[in-house]
Amino acid sequence: MDLTTSTSSTASSQYGVRTGVWVNWSRGRALGTTITLSNSDGDLAIAFTAFFVGLVASRFWRIACLCFHRVYSSQNPRDALYHQRQVILRNSESAGSGVWSVIGLYWAWRDSTPAMKILVHTIPLMVFSLACVIGFTLASGFSSRISTTVGNQVLIDGSRCGFLAGGGPVKGTWQIDKFTNAANYAQQCYSSSNGSVSGVLDCTLFVTKNLDIVVDESAPCPFKNGICRSDNANLLLDTGYISSDSHLGINSHPDEVIRIRNTLHCAPLVTEGYTSSRTTSTLNYTRYHYGSRAPTTPGNSSRVDYTIEVKDLASQYIENYQHGSTQYNLDALIAATYRNTFHAAESNWNASADLSLPDADVIINFLSGNGILSLGPIDDPWYRMNKTGPEIGYLFSDTKTQAFMPQEAASPMGCAERFQFCNQSQCGPLASLDDAFEYSAPLFGIAESLNEADSWDPLWEKYASNRLATRFLWLGSAYMSYPLTAYEAMSVLGPQVLESRRRLQGSFQGSFQGALPENQWQLDILFWFKTTLASLQTSFVDIAYGTVDPQFAPYTVNITEPSQKDICNNQIINSTQYASFSLLGVLLTYIGGLVIILVSFILEPLLACLQQRRKRKDYALIEWDANEMLQLQRLAQEGSGWGTWSNCAKSIPTTASPEEALGGVDYSNPNHLKLHVSRRTTDLSETTAVFKEDEASVGDETKSRSGAVHVSEKPASVFSRDDGDEASSESNRQP
Repeated sequence: MDLTTSTSSTASSQYGVRTGVWVNWSRGRALGTTITLSNSDGDLAIAFTAFFVGLVASRFWRIACLCFHRVYSSQNPRDALYHQRQVILRNSESAGSGVWSVIGLYWAWRDSTPAMKILVHTIPLMVFSLACVIGFTLASGFSSRISTTVGNQVLIDGSRCGFLAGGGPVKGTWQIDKFTNAANYAQQCYSSSNGSVSGVLDCTLFVTKNLDIVVDESAPCPFKNGICRSDNANLLLDTGYISSDSHLGINSHPDEVIRIRNTLHCAPLVTEGYTSSRTTSTLNYTRYHYGSRAPTTPGNSSRVDYTIEVKDLASQYIENYQHGSTQYNLDALIAATYRNTFHAAESNWNASADLSLPDADVIINFLSGNGILSLGPIDDPWYRMNKTGPEIGYLFSDTKTQAFMPQEAASPMGCAERFQFCNQSQCGPLASLDDAFEYSAPLFGIAESLNEADSWDPLWEKYASNRLATRFLWLGSAYMSYPLTAYEAMSVLGPQVLESRRRLQGSFQGSFQGALPENQWQLDILFWFKTTLASLQTSFVDIAYGTVDPQFAPYTVNITEPSQKDICNNQIINSTQYASFSLLGVLLTYIGGLVIILVSFILEPLLACLQQRRKRKDYALIEWDANEMLQLQRLAQEGSGWGTWSNCAKSIPTTASPEEALGGVDYSNPNHLKLHVSRRTTDLSETTAVFKEDEASVGDETKSRSGAVHVSEKPASVFSRDDGDEASSESNRQP
């Protein structure tokens, strides 16, 4: 690929773009070979293409006219309509002028010629020329869309490609920044069902605006029966198979494409039998027992036998109601799984037997009201804000409104998150993230354990020549360095990831939750899932382009290994600041057009050459030459006696002298224009007339003599003197 780097300052194209020729493998080698140009160069190419199509149209019309002219040609005497049509075919420069002339021909003869005859002479040519006008007008117009056949897809400049390694003290800030951007993108670009976009973000940046989600709102409980609040009204979200090329923009040969699947299966949990209380001298607490927890205080190495401890309901609403709390509390914990067992190194909670799953990462979320009240009961099974609370008064009024609070100090929800990775023909198991990578690696030619490797650098070196393996390692690197799971979305963003917060209203009396639907918990989870998918879309683009924020740059490891650089330089985005053309479309347009132009110029000389080789006259070709505009002028001038002409069989006849005068138009009768007749022709006509008179006289004389012989009668006045002389001579010669 012959590519150079170009940059744009527009918001929709903050990424540098590589211009030149490249292959978009999602369309195949033939259809996917693409030329990317800057907008100015692209506009120039489109304008030139439109001009070229117009030129091709005129030459195609020339070929068509020659064919029609030869088909209609006849050396038998024909009427004026025939000859006028032949002249139109020979001299119209374009289909537009041709159709207008044929319409004029029809109109001129409509009253004096039988309808069927004029239709036969004009309609076929009229229809064909009109079709040419429409066809090439559309072709010229659509030539401006020659770049839209491949969309606005371009390759970003991967010269600064790199991963955030560790991140040190800024990693939390970096994760919040990335997930906040992803949440904003999900809010604007995943929410519209009709494809319209509202907001300030560019929803056209990625190759796919949003990734599809299959939603099942009647899913079974993901855990053991009895721990879910419902056995058949739970939520299962499934991405289906996400293609690394057509969905994520990683430009790869079809044999190197990776398919990704992500599911999230959630249900609100019961609390009966899973709570206990702790009382102190100041506040009361409620503990939830869904498994043990990692140490919660520094220096304490022992696990605690509860999952989370929160202030009890009364403490939350006495303290926080007085201080006007404006946010829910949302705590998220994860129990990761590796090789189908609990993976303590990646977990902050060990799920109880009721929640433990061997084939998933289990997430538990606790939602606390934190002093927020509702002015109406909310029956959502996670929020459960339908317990009678205090009455709310209003300034300057005795009216009071009944408020409601949650049923529980914290409401738990459990989720099982699973992943699956596939090559083009086989899939690994649908499992926890670690197991999905571990058990899928052999499908991509990797024999080592990815989770137990101290560093992946030896793997990159070992599998550098295996393009499928390097792309799988690239995918794994993205999941390790970028926040891409539902747990990370919940833990990083906290209550900001709740859709219900958009209906929170704060006042000096506290915060009040607006009305919520009974499936609000499902809307919240769906938004979390959309946020993780938006983060997935963003991750590969950000990694390929590299870090631009100076506070994160010191923690970024730039890519130098060739196999990784190849992936960096093959990340596709959409950009309206550049124009991408299908090379096949360009070649077909220009090669096809050049063939038509070439044929139009060699067809007439070729027919003339064939005529000479066959040594016989081709009347159709002779008539084609004679009907040419300058030849018709010569015939008219020569017929009126003007000019001494040469080159009469060529397209441009000439006179013997360039200064030789030709006849002008005689407009003495404006309704019957004709050429002036030359003096030479007039003298010749007079001489011819005298000659004809003498010839007539001689004829009469001969006829008279012939008559005298036959009838023996002669006029005496004509021959008397000669006869008398002749008689005298005869008498004198007698003896």
